[in-house]
Amino acid sequence: MTEFVLAQILIVNVVAINVFTTMFFGKNFSFGKFDSGILLWSFGVPFIGALIAAILDKFGPVGIACFFDAINGRVAYLVLITIPITTIMVVNVLLYILTFIKIRIDVRAIRQHLGNMASTAGRHIRAARNMSMFVVAFFVQWSCLALSGVWIMFEDDTAEIPEGLKFILGIFTNLGGVLNLIVYLAVFRKTRSMPNIATRAEN
Repeated sequence: MTEFVLAQILIVNVVAINVFTTMFFGKNFSFGKFDSGILLWSFGVPFIGALIAAILDKFGPVGIACFFDAINGRVAYLVLITIPITTIMVVNVLLYILTFIKIRIDVRAIRQHLGNMASTAGRHIRAARNMSMFVVAFFVQWSCLALSGVWIMFEDDTAEIPEGLKFILGIFTNLGGVLNLIVYLAVFRKTRSMPNIATRAEN
């Protein structure tokens, strides 16, 4: 669970950074052949952290799941979950806001120009918008986990976390596949519609 939770968080953060650099600097990161760099970062780092936590016997039952032990795993939960997800969420929010502002500025600029250059810039902005949708799905899925992690920092007993928050946490953290599928279908539909629009424009 630790491996894949952290992997998704790190991947989405890389997406947010890539969107930002695409919009502000007009370039994408090179992640190596077959995206080896992002795979090593997203799955290698969590594996090392989870391995250390397992060796130190920090995993165990906690509330609604078997994750970090409610007593022995508090520090591990703080280091591997609360701090990374809260930090990444704040960074993603900041990058998303800056990217959204840049998209709005570029959209207004494109409307004032015509031709191939404007068309290329339009595709550039659509790609950034599509990637931003996955970042929004990340907020919906993991915001409750970040909130519960911060809550645990100020409580001596994890049982003090409100049951409603635990219930919502259990639902949304398991909706990642559904949320990403919705985003993928939305992006796929827009991508399929673009050639049709271009064909009608040429005719």
